[in-house]
Amino acid sequence: MKKLMAMLAMAAAVLTAPGVERVRVDRVVNHYPWDGKVDCVFTLEGLRRHHAYRGAFTLAVKTAGVSLVRSVTNDFDWAEGTFTNTFDCTELFGAGFYPDGGIAVTLLSEAQWPADATGSPSGILGDVLVVDLASSANYPTDEYEQVDLGRFNCAAYKQDKLVLRKVPAGSYSCHPRSLGENVATTNRLTTARDFYIGVFPVTQGQYRRVMGTNPSQMTEDDWDHYEVNLAEYRPVESVDWGTIRGESEAGTTITAASPDSFCQRLVARTGLAGFDLPTEAQWEIAARARSGAVYGAGWNGTAAVEITPDDLPEAAWTGKNAPATKTYAVGAKRPNAWGLYDTQGNVWEWCRDIFATTFDPNCVDDPCTDTGYDGGSYRVRRGGSWQYMNMEWAAVYRLSYRGYYTATQSDNAVGFRLARTLP
Repeated sequence: MKKLMAMLAMAAAVLTAPGVERVRVDRVVNHYPWDGKVDCVFTLEGLRRHHAYRGAFTLAVKTAGVSLVRSVTNDFDWAEGTFTNTFDCTELFGAGFYPDGGIAVTLLSEAQWPADATGSPSGILGDVLVVDLASSANYPTDEYEQVDLGRFNCAAYKQDKLVLRKVPAGSYSCHPRSLGENVATTNRLTTARDFYIGVFPVTQGQYRRVMGTNPSQMTEDDWDHYEVNLAEYRPVESVDWGTIRGESEAGTTITAASPDSFCQRLVARTGLAGFDLPTEAQWEIAARARSGAVYGAGWNGTAAVEITPDDLPEAAWTGKNAPATKTYAVGAKRPNAWGLYDTQGNVWEWCRDIFATTFDPNCVDDPCTDTGYDGGSYRVRRGGSWQYMNMEWAAVYRLSYRGYYTATQSDNAVGFRLARTLP
C-alpha cells in the first residue's frame, strides 16, 4: 500500500547489539484542537544492522456508528529508538472519522542491499562480509545477514570489493585424503570457529588494488560483446604462497603473515584480524557445501543437488566446454549450494597447510604443520585448473583431489581464495 508519511520526529536513537526484533506502541495521541490527524509514538528494538524494516500500521476509526479499518506502511532504516508517525484520518477515511481503539503496528523485515550489488538473485542466502578496496589508505567493511549471494555476482565485487561468505562452526562431510587418493568414502570434520571464505577466487583487479601490481600471465585483453575487458575479472595467478602470506622461502613451519603480504595489508587496512589463506579443511568444507558427494553439491536455481560427472560442464571449465588455453572471468559458471563460484577448475587455489601425505583430521581451524613429507617443503593447492580442460579426467574435479607446490613456486594455473577465521 502507498507509503503515506515520513517520520516526523525521532528521540535519541540508541544503537545496540542485535536482539529480538520488535516494535512497541508507546501512545496514540489525537491532535487538539482536532485537525483530523493522529500521532503514533512507537519504539523499535533489536533491529539487525543493514536490514530494512517495514511497519504495517493498522488504524481503526469510527463515526456515527460506522467503523473502518485500514493498514498503511512505512519503511524504516535499521536504527533503534523512539519515533513518531503522523496519520491524516481525513485523508485516509474521510471527514469526521476519529481513531477508535488505537493503532497496532506489525514489524516486517527485508534485506537491505548495497546499491552496487546488481547481480541476478540466485535464491542462495547467507551472511557475508564485504571489504571495500577503493581507498589505498583504509578498507571499510560491511556485514550483511541472510542476503541473496547471487546479487554479488557483478563487476563491483570482482574488482573494487571483496565479498566473503560466512561458514558457521559445526561438523561437515568431507573425504579422507592421502597422496593420490580419490575415494568416495565420507568422514566428518568439525570446525570449532566460524570462518569466512571468498565467494570468488581473488581476481586480478582485486589483487592490483591491494598490492599495486599484477603478477598474472593471463593479462591479454579479453573483450566481451558488451565491450567490457574481462581480464580484470579473471583469477589472479602466478602468485606464490609466500607473497600471499609473507614467507619469502619455503619453510618447515607456518609463520605469521609479514606486514607487506596480501593478507596482512588487509588486516592493517580493515582493522580486522584473521585474514589468511583457508586451511585445507576449510577449503573443502566450503567447496562441498554440506555434501558428501564426490563433486559436492551445486545449485540448480531452486535447490541444492548432487553434482554428477555429467553436471561438471555447468560447474567447471572442462574439456567439454572450453579449450585448455587460458583462465576465465570468475562467476561465469553455476555456484555451489553455498553460492561459491569456481571451486572446480579455472585455477588451483592455495591453502595454508604444509602438504602431508595423509591428512590430519584435527587440522581444521589451524593448518597442518606435518613436515614428514620431503621435510615439509610443500604447500597444499586444491580445486584443479584450466590446464585439465582438454582432459577427460574427471578425477581432478573431485573435491578430495589434492596438489602441491613449494611456497616459492608459481605458474599461470595457481591462484587463491581469501579466508578469515574468527577468534
